[in-house]
Amino acid sequence: MGRIIYLTYIGHNGKVQLPRKVLDELKWKEEDYFKIEVKGQGKVEIRKSK
Repeated sequence: MGRIIYLTYIGHNGKVQLPRKVLDELKWKEEDYFKIEVKGQGKVEIRKSK
């Protein structure tokens, strides 16, 4: 998979919506669980949890 860059925003109540094209590329779907890790210097890593 190549590098993908999309813009999104922080919405109501701090919710962030990932673009549909990103979800499709990663094969992530509604009700999947994720681990969110703050890496510092403005970086965040999101990984699908099993």
